[in-house]
Amino acid sequence: HQQHNQERHQDSSLQQTCQIPQTATLFEKFFAPNSVILVMSSLQSPCAATGAYSYQSGFGNTFATEALPNALPSKGNNPQVNKYNLITEQISGTAFTVERSRNLRSWLYRIRPSTSNFSEYVPVVNGNNFCKEDIQFEIDPNPLRWKPMKNDKTSSNGSTFTFLDGIKTVATSKSRNVSIYMYTFGSNMNKCSMLNSDGDFLIVPQLGTLTVQTEMGMIQVDVGEIVVIPRGILFRVTSTDLPGILCSGYMLEVQGHFHLPELGPIGSNGLANARDFLYPVSYYEDLQEQEVIYNKFGGKLFMREIDCSPFNVVAWHGNYSPFKYDLDKFNCINSVNFDHPDPSIYTVLTCSSSK
Repeated sequence: HQQHNQERHQDSSLQQTCQIPQTATLFEKFFAPNSVILVMSSLQSPCAATGAYSYQSGFGNTFATEALPNALPSKGNNPQVNKYNLITEQISGTAFTVERSRNLRSWLYRIRPSTSNFSEYVPVVNGNNFCKEDIQFEIDPNPLRWKPMKNDKTSSNGSTFTFLDGIKTVATSKSRNVSIYMYTFGSNMNKCSMLNSDGDFLIVPQLGTLTVQTEMGMIQVDVGEIVVIPRGILFRVTSTDLPGILCSGYMLEVQGHFHLPELGPIGSNGLANARDFLYPVSYYEDLQEQEVIYNKFGGKLFMREIDCSPFNVVAWHGNYSPFKYDLDKFNCINSVNFDHPDPSIYTVLTCSSSK
């Protein structure tokens, strides 16, 4: 408080401009209406009016600065209550999980959250001098969220659409390196199967137990479990809960392969343990009947007919196969003293990107 008064008296013109009652609280003094910019400028640099700004130096250094005394937390990054009731936000320039030498992030303590009183961005039709790339789908810079998929029916009775028919795209990246889908279905995939030539599928059931038949064997996936179907492997999705309910859930597609995250200082155990991932044993069909195979290739869907079951693998060995994981077996690591870790601490599987 004394430091604030001294800085105010260093510049009489600013002192005369900011008429703030002496009985006001510290928060009210700094954030009084119509005086925010002047007061904060005087605290940050008494010579701001003359253009003599202060700076921090050193490329790649880690900096710390505050325009109000003690605005930075003395311990941790995200206290439950900040000085002056400031809002904590973190801006990340890299993924949480890149090595420390390349990790870029800054903690900001602001008067109002960056999404407060949010008005939507609208496209600028005239005056856009930036390079216009050929974008074939609508892009939107606004914060977005999605509601659960609305089902016309709560029962599968009378429903004829299968797992493949019921897939709906929620979001995708421009490069199609990652896509998010929802699925609903009320009929089993009979005499048809599919494969994804573009990437791996990770399926998360929300309602209904899944029976996933693959070239390597059979996998049953209950709610609370996940299943990964690697690129290029044939599979078929059915459910023993049909008819009766409308099965639904989420699906993630990545153009790469999932792997376990490195544990670093956590040690040799924790998070998702390798022994808890389950892989199928051989199971085959020797059927001579018409089948349809669907292939997702380059973002498009193709089909072909064959005269036998594609699930005719009698034996296999290797390390490339579908697998499932029970999320109840995830060993959480969390903070017990202050702050909270980045959400990456809850990573079950990861697919590293270039950024």
